[in-house]
Amino acid sequence: MDVPTARFKKEQLRTDVYSNGCVRARGERPVAVGSSKWIRFQKELKLPDNCDIEGITSKFAKETLTVTLPKKRRPSPPDGWAGS
Repeated sequence: MDVPTARFKKEQLRTDVYSNGCVRARGERPVAVGSSKWIRFQKELKLPDNCDIEGITSKFAKETLTVTLPKKRRPSPPDGWAGS
């Protein structure tokens, strides 16, 4: 999930993973320095069943917040298993 975050700073962004199977990226910043008005955004995504929740990461670079949702690893077949 990529979220454009023009003019946001890293400390103004947050990513949360919830037990209901959702991940939420959000941010808030003042419209201008010293302003009492704020710009806010929120993007929520239901996690796929095959998502490795413990492996979720987020990275902020070039005005984009990237949340990576890795797939769970499939267990290796037992030794000597030929498949069907």
